[in-house]
Amino acid sequence: MDQVRNMKISYDGEGHAQILDQVGVAVITINSEGCMLDCNLSATSMFGYTKSDMEGHNVTMLMPRHHAEQHDGYLQHHLKTGERRIIGKGRYVEGRRADGGVFPLHLAVGKLEIEGNIYFKGIIHDLSVQYQLQDQATRLGRIVDASINEIFVFSKDTLKFTLANRGALKNLGFSLEEFLHLTPVDIKPLYTEKAFRKLIAPLVSGELERLEFQTLHRRKDGSEYDADVVLHLSEAVSPPEFVAIVQDSTERNTMFQVVSQARKMESIGELTGGIAHDFNNLLTIMSGNLELLEMTLSDSDELELVAEALSASARGADLTRRLLSFAGRSSLLPQRLNLNDVVFELSDLLKRSLGDAVFLELKLATQLWDVKVDRSQIDSALMNLTINGRDAMSGNGTLTVTTRNRALSASDAETLTLSIGNYAELCVRDTGTGIAADQLQRVFEPFFTTKSKSRGHGLGLSMVHGFAKQSGGTVAVDSKAGRGACFCIYLPRDWSSESNPQADVTIPNDKPSRSCTILLVEDDESVRRLTVRRLEHIGHTVLQASNTREALELWQGNSAFDMLITDLVMPGEIDGLSLAKRVRAAYPNMPVILSSGFSENLLALTDEDRAEFLILDKPYSRHKLETLMSRIVEAGD
Repeated sequence: MDQVRNMKISYDGEGHAQILDQVGVAVITINSEGCMLDCNLSATSMFGYTKSDMEGHNVTMLMPRHHAEQHDGYLQHHLKTGERRIIGKGRYVEGRRADGGVFPLHLAVGKLEIEGNIYFKGIIHDLSVQYQLQDQATRLGRIVDASINEIFVFSKDTLKFTLANRGALKNLGFSLEEFLHLTPVDIKPLYTEKAFRKLIAPLVSGELERLEFQTLHRRKDGSEYDADVVLHLSEAVSPPEFVAIVQDSTERNTMFQVVSQARKMESIGELTGGIAHDFNNLLTIMSGNLELLEMTLSDSDELELVAEALSASARGADLTRRLLSFAGRSSLLPQRLNLNDVVFELSDLLKRSLGDAVFLELKLATQLWDVKVDRSQIDSALMNLTINGRDAMSGNGTLTVTTRNRALSASDAETLTLSIGNYAELCVRDTGTGIAADQLQRVFEPFFTTKSKSRGHGLGLSMVHGFAKQSGGTVAVDSKAGRGACFCIYLPRDWSSESNPQADVTIPNDKPSRSCTILLVEDDESVRRLTVRRLEHIGHTVLQASNTREALELWQGNSAFDMLITDLVMPGEIDGLSLAKRVRAAYPNMPVILSSGFSENLLALTDEDRAEFLILDKPYSRHKLETLMSRIVEAGD
């Protein structure tokens, strides 16, 4: 009540009250003692009293205590001094309803003098709704400002930014003052102003209410990130302005790419593994029959042709081994080792492979965690990465091999598609030409290579990938065109207290004799026929079975045999491993050979199984089969 106006009017009571009842604001008249003389219907509705409750009572009943206690003093002070202040510190004060509720109000007071008596007429507006809306707007504004999403407002005509929340400014790296001098085109490297205006044209014309699209945003420091944008033309202000809600989708898109790539590699692995399995059986037949043919020939030209065919078969076998390695279907012999030892022991070979123009730098961590992997595979992986680095540098540059311990956080593990935990990291970094962004996601695919076809078959990195995955780890690449490449292998820490290299298979020493009766179980007729010929050629007698059911019938028919050779994958309910365990249970000292070209069962063999049975990988040569048989026979003598 900071303004009191002197008004000289006639106060006619009833007629005046009838007029005031028609207005939409509360009006109350008090005398110089603060007693309410009349009030209109809006006043009774606002404060929750009847007219009789209010008229004749002091106006302080409509005030919260802190106002009520001071009101009469302010009123008397005004009457004595004429100071234009009756209550509170301004026109915006508080009222108190009949139910005790306090609410904000706007109060304007007029001073009337009628026949020598002083009256005050208060005109009151309830500000509850306005304050609620203002509070909601303030709260919403704070929420929007604190949102991690980026929120921009920009002009429909000039495209200049007029507003941005803290999330936008923080991610983009601009101050608000700097940002208000920019337009969306300045932070969108994929758009010119013409292209951007074409994009938003459907919103301007009213054809669309909302536009959603994905793009790139460029920060003040020049870095870029993926952005999901929802844009609409808001008429909350005049003239209308564009409001953009933006989400930084870089991390999400990266994870989608990682998952998609992992699924793609898994599908390719399953396909190549299946092909390798069938191909191994074919190679076994081809190479085996060529070997048998070679034994019957004496003509040098014919022997040369057979030798070339055997060489091609061997290359085919090497190709299938590489495919199986990529597919994670290789038969590994893991042992506990330290990657520093691997690097040290291979360093001389690495230097010779790199040549004099490439400087080999080793940065190896102290107290590196041990891992449990196949030694031949990690050697091969390190050599592959080294040769790739050399070729990327055209034989001139620096190749750095580093090791370190890595305790992967949740985010790092998710990015690498690994479990959270401890890993030993082996990295090979070159100073070569780097890898283009469009090729980076394909470098581990089989047969994909950035080299000329004469310099690579595209299986080296796929083998590294397969070996790392099968060993419980992974391999990752970081590269940009013109900036070199860094390949890192992550292998899980081995928590066992002692080294546990693959134990040598113990060959029973009481059987067989030099000439053995062998139960051969093989479902592929051609492979079975070839193996029979090989075994009979070196003096053994062979009982044949095309499946485990036939093998059990031969066994139960009391057919005596000294050794079991069985393929792991068999049709029917009983596979080769189950058959081997039944035979071993009945004859603890009988030698058992498990043969396979590709098998999930082979990969699932326990250390005990590997120690108990001999493993013969397909395709195998006549020499390999004869050597194994000789070992068994010699142990039995």
